[in-house]
Amino acid sequence: MFKRFGRATTLFLWLVGAFVLAELVGRLVSDVFVLSIDNLVGRELSPLRWANGPLIYDDKLGWRLKPRGQHGGQGRPDGKLSIGALGLRGGPYEMRRIPREAILAVGETPTLGVNVDDSETWPAQLAALLQQPVLNGSTWSWGLDQIVLRAEELLPTLLPKTLLVALRPESVAETSYKTFGLGYKPYFNIVDGKLRLEGVPVPKMSARARDIGGPQSVLGYSHIINSLMRTGIGTWISTKTSGANWVDRARLLQRAHAADQSSEIACLLMERLAELRRRYGVRVVVILAYSEGELRTTQASEHVPPVLACAQARGFETLDSYHALTTILASDRARFRNLWQGEDDSYGPPTPEGNAFMAALVHKVLASAPFQARPLEPRVQAQ
Repeated sequence: MFKRFGRATTLFLWLVGAFVLAELVGRLVSDVFVLSIDNLVGRELSPLRWANGPLIYDDKLGWRLKPRGQHGGQGRPDGKLSIGALGLRGGPYEMRRIPREAILAVGETPTLGVNVDDSETWPAQLAALLQQPVLNGSTWSWGLDQIVLRAEELLPTLLPKTLLVALRPESVAETSYKTFGLGYKPYFNIVDGKLRLEGVPVPKMSARARDIGGPQSVLGYSHIINSLMRTGIGTWISTKTSGANWVDRARLLQRAHAADQSSEIACLLMERLAELRRRYGVRVVVILAYSEGELRTTQASEHVPPVLACAQARGFETLDSYHALTTILASDRARFRNLWQGEDDSYGPPTPEGNAFMAALVHKVLASAPFQARPLEPRVQAQ
């Protein structure tokens, strides 16, 4: 009996030793740090925690730009994404140099500017047109809820004379999510017809079972097991046992509400903006920007008319770039193509020319006579 027990123990130790050796060899021939004790699944589902870039975790907004830094590779050899004090793109590093009574633009990806230099974003080009400072308080992939919370955060400090709130159909839809793309985010529930902020302090994505799955929270530390579970056999095992891939990216797209309330939440967020206008005497312009795909898809724009109507009902000036962009799409495909990065049928974010087009549209609104509510333009889908 003792001999059998001793043999079993020896065999077990040999197997453990073989597994450890194979794990070390596998890490040596891969990009995994040999002595890393991180959960590898957790790393993939926690981009904010591991990314060595311009974004940082924020317990109020989910994520934001890391203040006082500079990052190259923005569309040209000398292109840069520089971040000043308060996380403003292209802003000065020192607080005392940030101008007050400027124009403040708050939005998400198209307003921040992707793969374009600091001087090529539409807020920067708007500043050149106006010969006035335009501060850019945007960040990648924010929902409208995060955009409004950011405006509420910046206004008491910057005291701008004009607030430009730039959003997309997707940023309206994001108000129905508690995680979106980069991790957890704040969200609102509607209680007795009013908004109640939930999910704050915003939790961090972690290696716990809640965030990455039960088996992954234990076995995700092994490079060998992670490699196996990404093969066809591993994918089959994972989908049969848990109904999802081993690295389940759907965990970064978790809904906050059982039913879609995004249109109602967006309208109530306009009331929060109205409160900012009353409190700080700021001019508010609500701007609708679009990706190339959103201009071609009717369903993607279904949230837009209610948001614009709610903004106008509160006396805000509005700019819907849909009509101007789809007119170019219908009449001049070459010019339309020039507004977007990418090649052939692959469309990316706006080019410097696309940002200049948006800057010109906003400039026209700001230079116009005092706003008067007007009916929304009919939305005809471009073919």
